[in-house]
Amino acid sequence: MDYSLPELQKAVPQLHGLQPDPNQDQLPVLLTKAGKVIDNLLRKTPSLLSREQVRLNRSRPRDFDYLTLFHEDPVNLRTMLEEYRIDPQGRSIEPGVEDSRNPSSLGFKNAWLLFLPSDQSQSKFRYLGRQQVGDHGTFVVAFTQNPANVQVPAEVRFQGKRIPVFWQGIAWVEELTFRIIRLRSNLLDPIPSIHLQQLTSELQFDDTNVSGLASPLWLPREVDVTTRINGQIVSEIHRYSNYRLYAASSKIVPAP
Repeated sequence: MDYSLPELQKAVPQLHGLQPDPNQDQLPVLLTKAGKVIDNLLRKTPSLLSREQVRLNRSRPRDFDYLTLFHEDPVNLRTMLEEYRIDPQGRSIEPGVEDSRNPSSLGFKNAWLLFLPSDQSQSKFRYLGRQQVGDHGTFVVAFTQNPANVQVPAEVRFQGKRIPVFWQGIAWVEELTFRIIRLRSNLLDPIPSIHLQQLTSELQFDDTNVSGLASPLWLPREVDVTTRINGQIVSEIHRYSNYRLYAASSKIVPAP
């Protein structure tokens, strides 16, 4: 949050071409509009299945089913987004468990919830300026979570332990629609206890047609994850396609 623009562009090369604006006067309005848009998008997004293609480092890509469940948490009064990776047999696959070829990353679609109106008080924001990203003019906003204010932190699972993690990063907000088109998240601090020096995700969104729905939804298209642990770097590229509605069914089986 305190970097100068040259320091930021060195740390985040995607910021090259940014037209800086040190004035923070429009930040509250920007956050209000982006928060309302995200809240509306989440409310109209149903639970979905998609095809997930994952490439680890330079290995051959593997395909999975990816389940994204949206629901309201009545305890914390916030929108929750649960994610599950499913194998061809319909079993949920824990990240990196049972097969070293399995992806070690799961749950990065949650990152944009940081901008929900109910969650913005958990982070500090800084308006950086404007930038052209492809065909999109964007407002660029930096953020960092305040661990003391975060109600439901993200987690890293390691050897049966759940370790809370907190984020800092950059969001590119489309000028015309106030939708987030790109979101980059980094660890707020390394985690020495598990030798985790870096965990970076780059999430890209796009209009997406979903079978059974008349209008497209604003959904993640690709997530690139870079992990550096014990000095070793692991790269994962996750691409999502073939989104479709998910519906669960159940039946009562009488006791014998």
